[in-house]
Amino acid sequence: AAGGIPEYFSPDAGKLVSPGDEEALLETINFMLDNYQSYDPQHLASLVESRFGLNKVGSQFDELYRSVL
Repeated sequence: AAGGIPEYFSPDAGKLVSPGDEEALLETINFMLDNYQSYDPQHLASLVESRFGLNKVGSQFDELYRSVL
């Protein structure tokens, strides 16, 4: 839960742990080991593609370059 990640994260994509919270990390790892099947892989892939895919990132770079020109 650091460095801009919370802004892109939704609860249906998993769980975030605060930096340095080893107990919460262990609890979250155990939770995910027991519950990973409740997360839809296609939905997760779609979230990643829509936020960080080539088209999304490429268009953002294009906008940046055009604004500088």
